[in-house]
Amino acid sequence: MKKNFRRLLLILAILPACLLLLACHGEEGMPHPCWPDEDGSCLPWKMGPEKFAILAYHHVKRGGFLSTGDVTVEKLRRDLAHLIFFGYRFITFRDIAEGGLDPEGRYIILTFDDGTKDQFTIARPILNELGIPGVFYIVSGSVGWRSFMDWDQVQQLIDEGHEIGSHTQSHARLIELGDEELYAELVDSREVLEGTLEARGGGAYRVLSLAYPYCDFDDRVVHFLEEHRTYAFSVACCYHFIEWDSLEEVTFRLGRFLMNQRFEMEIFF
Repeated sequence: MKKNFRRLLLILAILPACLLLLACHGEEGMPHPCWPDEDGSCLPWKMGPEKFAILAYHHVKRGGFLSTGDVTVEKLRRDLAHLIFFGYRFITFRDIAEGGLDPEGRYIILTFDDGTKDQFTIARPILNELGIPGVFYIVSGSVGWRSFMDWDQVQQLIDEGHEIGSHTQSHARLIELGDEELYAELVDSREVLEGTLEARGGGAYRVLSLAYPYCDFDDRVVHFLEEHRTYAFSVACCYHFIEWDSLEEVTFRLGRFLMNQRFEMEIFF
């Protein structure tokens, strides 16, 4: 009885990670999250030349209860210190779009989902202190709500050298939507972000990338993005590095490492 109970606890503990990996399984064109070494053995998530990585953060807290995707201030600082120590350069999707990056370089894109106030008040000052740009994914319909950034804060991120992306209009599960709803979440959300920022005097701004809410996407969603060319890139939460040579093939299926308090940074060596 006790043995079965322990097994149940183990299954419940690893279930979230399994679900995230399943989000990538079977997606045509998605790189497998491991590749063979010279001797044919499989080395999962190994960093190397001609690859880069995208990290996904959510809440950054000074203390208190931490949910699945939360990190503390100290954890964020340790992560960044590790990456700096090992010579990574922090870039955004705008840097990729503009070209000129050395494919042999060591690059990281830092992303922050949801556009919450703690990202502005806690994470942003740390990034600014270290001269690191971030990509902040904003839910256009939530701007100005109690726990979310307002438009002045979104504009300030841009003014300080950070990048803004879309996290849809209402953080809906895209695979469950009809065509009209999908259009509103993917196209209207970008137009609201760009139009509002320009109307408030911030000047023209191009939203280049999308983050899938809940990391949910399927071939239909990808086909919609390919057909409408609303974004240049879109990201999920599948754990793997991205090869420059295959970037065009996975433009709307880019994987990210979902960061949390227990994530070990040793894979970034």
